[in-house]
Amino acid sequence: QQQQQQQQQQQQSRDSRDPHNHLTVEEKTKQRVRNCCLSVLGKIATEKDFTIHGGAAHGTIRCFFLGTPSKNPGSCAFVVSGHPLKQTGVLLNKAGRGEFYFDGEEKPITEVEGVKFVKELQKKNLMVSVADGLTHGFEELSLFGEESSASASDDDNDDYSDMDDMRSSRRSLVSIYNSDEEDTRNNVMPRDRTLFTDQHISADMLGGFEVHPYARAYLGTLAARRCDQDSQNAMSILLNELRPVAIVFVGLHDLDDIDPRDSTLLQLMNDAFKILSRITHACNGAVRDMLFDDKGCVFISVFGAHSHEVNPCFDATVSAMRMESALKDLKLKRFSLGVSFGECFCGEVGPPIRSDYVVMGPEVNLAARLMGKAPNRSTLVSKRIYSHSKKFIHFIKSQEIQVKGKDGFFHAYIPQTRIERQNLEIAEPQQPFVIMPSR
Repeated sequence: QQQQQQQQQQQQSRDSRDPHNHLTVEEKTKQRVRNCCLSVLGKIATEKDFTIHGGAAHGTIRCFFLGTPSKNPGSCAFVVSGHPLKQTGVLLNKAGRGEFYFDGEEKPITEVEGVKFVKELQKKNLMVSVADGLTHGFEELSLFGEESSASASDDDNDDYSDMDDMRSSRRSLVSIYNSDEEDTRNNVMPRDRTLFTDQHISADMLGGFEVHPYARAYLGTLAARRCDQDSQNAMSILLNELRPVAIVFVGLHDLDDIDPRDSTLLQLMNDAFKILSRITHACNGAVRDMLFDDKGCVFISVFGAHSHEVNPCFDATVSAMRMESALKDLKLKRFSLGVSFGECFCGEVGPPIRSDYVVMGPEVNLAARLMGKAPNRSTLVSKRIYSHSKKFIHFIKSQEIQVKGKDGFFHAYIPQTRIERQNLEIAEPQQPFVIMPSR
């Protein structure tokens, strides 16, 4: 009974100190997200050449499995959609540098709040570590007292009783710190903490298990080829580099608000994914992703990210033209494509235990914005794509457009048809070919 009373008193003490203890699961989730964003903002604020901004939303999502069972990478995909993803994109565009917007809140959290949050967290962790150290010291004194108790006098016993009182008060203080820390962790971390235990596991401790053959189908083409390169070439760690890459964005707007109960649309989305993936691979490209965001349902493929192609611009343009024709055959009423080319960072991002092979850069953003500006059931390509492909493909100039990240207005280009080989004019060499033997 005494133990139960003590537990009840401790619980009441925790409830009085913790204002978030009676929150619902949804409210606790929002609090964890807020604390995470504050922590990220506080740590990034110390960087000189790096800033961050973002948005956070909450709601119901829908999950889809696309493709057909296969052992080939990129033949399947796991897609998540719903209102929170769209709303997050809207809040992301609204946020300025060093700001995070939350759904339902008017004002964002800033780097100043993040720095304050991180300092308070570090201060609290320091206090807990100091308390733990003092507790360890008192435990050593306790062992010394037990060894000397047989030969100690009554006066010494009185001294040890005072020490016991001090030690008990110290432990009560430590228990308060520990309970506060535990309450904070419960507010910040998920209920199932095993989800985050892998951050302490190194890749070498995993036992060298290989990915299940059918699970590799959900591994993107780029990541799968990088894994194969790791197994074949010890110098593959040097493949994080800037590479000339062509990017194709396909906006499947008929599928933006798909209902999981609509079997017709589900089948249409699955067919579109399989056909777009097949065309990408046939044109020497790689499937980057298929996802839902503020732009709707988007399919992304890249050309030149995993190998040095002769002309990735030509491959990407031909792929886009075939995709446009295939989507028309599928009777999609609303879709658009954007193609861009330029230097992008290609490499691994993330810790060894959970990383991905990504393609990042301004040209990726430009391809997405060209997709947004393209006419319905049509394609827009950048000037660089046009310059590298105009000898092989007919283009027409679009009207002047303006996109985010570019100053002023500019013309994009719409691919029409391929130029037949017999129509290509082969220029005569200006100088005769002369053999120059070496030594």
